Amino acid sequence: MHEIMKKVQNNIAVQCSNYYVDRKTEKAETIAVPHFNTTMLYLSCILNENVLLCGEPGFGKTTDARLVASISTSLPYDLYDSCKIKGHPEQTEEKTQARLDFGELPLGRETVIWQIAWFLDVIIMDEFKRFPKGKQETFMDAMDTGWSTYLNDSVYFGKRPFFATANHGDDGLATMDEAIRDRFAISLEMGYAGALSAERIVRARDNVRRDLCNNGMTAAIRAALQDKKKSKDGKRQSLDKMADEFSTQLRAAGFERVTAAERDALRASILSMHLEPEARVFYNCIDSELNSSPTYGVKRSCDPPEESTHAKKLAVSKTRNGLSPRGTAAILEYAQAIALFLGSKKVQKGHIMAVAPYVLGHRLQFTDTYKGETSNKGRLQGEMEGTDCSRRLLLDIDANYQQAVMPSFELIYTAVTRPQELTKQQLAEFEELKQNRTKIDHPFIREVLEAITNG
Repeated sequence: MHEIMKKVQNNIAVQCSNYYVDRKTEKAETIAVPHFNTTMLYLSCILNENVLLCGEPGFGKTTDARLVASISTSLPYDLYDSCKIKGHPEQTEEKTQARLDFGELPLGRETVIWQIAWFLDVIIMDEFKRFPKGKQETFMDAMDTGWSTYLNDSVYFGKRPFFATANHGDDGLATMDEAIRDRFAISLEMGYAGALSAERIVRARDNVRRDLCNNGMTAAIRAALQDKKKSKDGKRQSLDKMADEFSTQLRAAGFERVTAAERDALRASILSMHLEPEARVFYNCIDSELNSSPTYGVKRSCDPPEESTHAKKLAVSKTRNGLSPRGTAAILEYAQAIALFLGSKKVQKGHIMAVAPYVLGHRLQFTDTYKGETSNKGRLQGEMEGTDCSRRLLLDIDANYQQAVMPSFELIYTAVTRPQELTKQQLAEFEELKQNRTKIDHPFIREVLEAITNG
């Protein structure tokens, strides 16, 4: 097991024992992953990926985000509480990003004062859906690349994770454009933890105030980050010094510090994880089924829903839109992350199945027909509609993978790499597949055969 990952595991265990109640469990391969929402938030900090946290008001979305941010960056919990960006319809760019220093204007200097949040390693945005669409778009570049620009000034400290909360009932995800939703790598739901957890939740809140807050240090950090005499880099250096100091308080609570350099090293280890051959094929099947249309060539949200008989078993017929490269990349990264987290040597199909519903749930727009079919069956794990539909969709893709893809793919792979192992009949079947490739329903097999035929 990666030594830095052991620190992350310890921090998750300590947080969910004493400071937060997370009863969400997910199974990856044959291993149950407890505290799954919190685990995914920690992995998102390592991967520098954005997370959309959904749920009813008051069920711990912002609390979990602040805790993970505090422990991951070794800064006080109350600092992140005081620096979160609050969403509401009248919110201005000057309150969320930066403002002019009006005292400098008479001197002919256009000086920009940046909001404190933009100097932190995790940016927390509360009630994100309450921003009007136009104001949501002001964050798109920062969410995508880490760059934030106001007037003629910019701030950049590398790509950082955005943790944004969204309440159920704020008109649903229709209040967020597809381009904005696509900037969030995953969506998680924080919900009811059960009656037996009520007292634990109260104790956890008391423990947070007692052990993870530091009003004096928070005030000092805010003062340093608002000091006009300090450069942007100087402010960041002040933040690093404060993190060194606060890590002592975290150690007393049982947490282990994971430095920025260690997070970078762990991210590199995650992204170097290889996929098992079956996992690779399944991953490709998700991509191809959601983005290939027998009728229209490729999946487009502006085209009518796919209704041809050739597509009725494919995922493309059950959604209005396809899956962007950001989405396919997120599936891979989180599958690699959960595999390393669990001590696996390679990514297996079960790792992909475990994380993919949370990558797809907020991105895919399901057809009314498919939503109607699934609503009559009840929710598989009691999750919000998008996640539940995505989980069912993945089961459909897996069925196609097992019944239609793997038998043909194994034949194709052997014919290309070890043709001497095939019988004459099998070689004839391979040649027939190539000749009739345009008639094959599954897009991944068709794509593989086209690649072989055309070199």
